Amino acid sequence: MTNPPTPPGPDEPTGPGEPTPPPPSGAPAQPPYGAPAPPPYGQPAPAYGQPPGVPSYPAYGQGEPAQPGKGLAITSLVLSLIPCIITNLVSLVLAIVVLAGKKGGKGLAVAALVINILVLAGWGALIALGVILGGTPIDDLKTGQCFTAEGLTSGDEGVSRIEIVGCTKEHDGEVLAVKTLDADEAEAYKDQSGGEACGPLIDAEVIAALPEDVSVTALTQSEEPDDGDHLACVAFQVDGDKLTEKLG
Repeated sequence: MTNPPTPPGPDEPTGPGEPTPPPPSGAPAQPPYGAPAPPPYGQPAPAYGQPPGVPSYPAYGQGEPAQPGKGLAITSLVLSLIPCIITNLVSLVLAIVVLAGKKGGKGLAVAALVINILVLAGWGALIALGVILGGTPIDDLKTGQCFTAEGLTSGDEGVSRIEIVGCTKEHDGEVLAVKTLDADEAEAYKDQSGGEACGPLIDAEVIAALPEDVSVTALTQSEEPDDGDHLACVAFQVDGDKLTEKLG
């Protein structure tokens, strides 16, 4: 009688074609050959479709979140490029707000601040140049002011380049009176001389004290004033010489 074959021990490999004995009771089952090993106890399994050990990255197009304050800085920079005093002032305020806060966009705010300072300085230079070239408007003259001007004595091309100066310095004219014309006065002015228009406005004692070589003329911003325009009564030397003291 033939004895049955002795089963292999736990450390002996089984022969080809021989089934693998089942694991002892309570032991974990071994994965098939070639399958990835399960994660250690207590570690969650990787998500479906994601190989183990591969780090995850944000989806394409999903960048870093926008920094608070960067929108204000961009707006300030855009407004600073618009050549307008109002927009430049708004841009300047926005840039200061961004720089004063603890938010992002400070680099853009600094750029906007520099541009606004340069642009506003340019506006100031243009305004100053306009005042120098154009002078003080007749509508801005006030009683008691002394000024230099072109064309005051000739009267051919009108008065221009008015510059207010001290009455103790050499000057071309002195404002003895000013008035805002109503509709009737503006209409009557067209047919009056300077003396007729200014006579009722100047104190009689001032007129009596004027030297013989000093005359009075009326100045308006336009040759034919309208309702609401200003009239300035100005004393000047008839021979074109400069005045050196206050008359009124």
